[in-house]
Amino acid sequence: MSNKIEDFDETSSYSLKGLIDLPIICGSDTVVEHQDRIRDDHTRYDQIVGKVIDMVARFDEESYPPVTGLLMISHGSEFFIPIRYVIQIKPNKIVLAPDSPSNYEPFLRRPKEALLARDILNHKLIHISKQHHPSLVKADDFHITQLNNSWSLTSLIQLRQGKIKSIIKRKQSEGDLHHKIDFLNVEPFMSHVPTSKLRLRHNKLADIHPSELADLLESANTAESEEILDAVGENEELEADVIEELEDDHQIHIVSRRSNEEIAELLSNMEPDDAADLIAELTQERREPVLKLIPFQKQQDLRKLLGYNSETAGGLMNSEIIKIDPEITVDRVLQELKHSKLNPTLMDTVFVVDGNNVLLGYIRTAELIKLNFDSQVKDIFHNDIPTIQTGADFPEIVTLMSDFNLYSLAVVDDENRLVGVITVDDILEKLVPENWRKRALVDRS
Repeated sequence: MSNKIEDFDETSSYSLKGLIDLPIICGSDTVVEHQDRIRDDHTRYDQIVGKVIDMVARFDEESYPPVTGLLMISHGSEFFIPIRYVIQIKPNKIVLAPDSPSNYEPFLRRPKEALLARDILNHKLIHISKQHHPSLVKADDFHITQLNNSWSLTSLIQLRQGKIKSIIKRKQSEGDLHHKIDFLNVEPFMSHVPTSKLRLRHNKLADIHPSELADLLESANTAESEEILDAVGENEELEADVIEELEDDHQIHIVSRRSNEEIAELLSNMEPDDAADLIAELTQERREPVLKLIPFQKQQDLRKLLGYNSETAGGLMNSEIIKIDPEITVDRVLQELKHSKLNPTLMDTVFVVDGNNVLLGYIRTAELIKLNFDSQVKDIFHNDIPTIQTGADFPEIVTLMSDFNLYSLAVVDDENRLVGVITVDDILEKLVPENWRKRALVDRS
């Protein structure tokens, strides 16, 4: 990977906007049809062949995109000049090698190439950084930097619009108007360019927490959110996690454009409680056809959840639980936990049930690693387990979990059979006001 941006020589760096409209100069030995001339720094007359209207870069590696050429306008026509013919970039002109060809070719986009001004400038990009909450940033300009005898796109420039008044009052320097973002930490959207083969890289987005990806989707426009979902969709489980984190209106907006088969596949990868909430938001005409496309066991679980009021324990609970028989050993329990595909938040507690699914007690997962592997569950589980019935309302749930300091609360029916579990994240999601969530997003950006 190339050097970090702070290692670059800033004297060999130019803004993209500063390069647009610069004259392109050929050495005096080059034969061209153009007769316009300009005097260079050495009082030698060189020929102007056109002016810069854009720069082309290639986005094919996990490094700074190399500039592959210039887009030039000459006599009303556009031509492409490969970067290998550029011998100097100066503040007032761009100089081509004396042996550069006189017959320039039209620009034909090659795979993974983008026009920086036309395709990316003034568009949004995703800023991905370990120091900041992922966010969408507008590209007000770019820095093009010389590195190892080549030119690369090294940073995105964002104008600090909010500081204009204070800058006028205090006469701050022009540098304070700009915020420079290392281009290694941004991903461009390219779906708006029909001929582009570029797309968001799944491997970068996969490192972002699903809740943060959901925040990005909610702040993006339709085209941008679709491009994010296309990239995230390479991992079906990650896509489901992201959809779970979205607000209801965004969830409906996304699934309304999908087929019944696509919705069923998505719901199959979601947590049952979240999937049930989403099914309940579907139109009546689509709900039953979608349910019938979901695998039988999960379909049955969802139908049970849909029978509860969404504001009660039954509507909030997750039906996926780790249930164990009292006759097995600690080692067997640990093996079940090891191979479980459940969300980690559902594995904080294992519940002990009899053959009729009647709840007997529980064991905290953290306790298991301290116990003798040969110990039997019946000798070590706790039977003083707090429970709540499916019809209990939200205040009752919160009070019980708070009083007993519970991370997981068992939900039972009238015969004390275990039917689900409510976890602390389910409670926090409902307790945190929406304006707090939006404020946190702004503060971390």
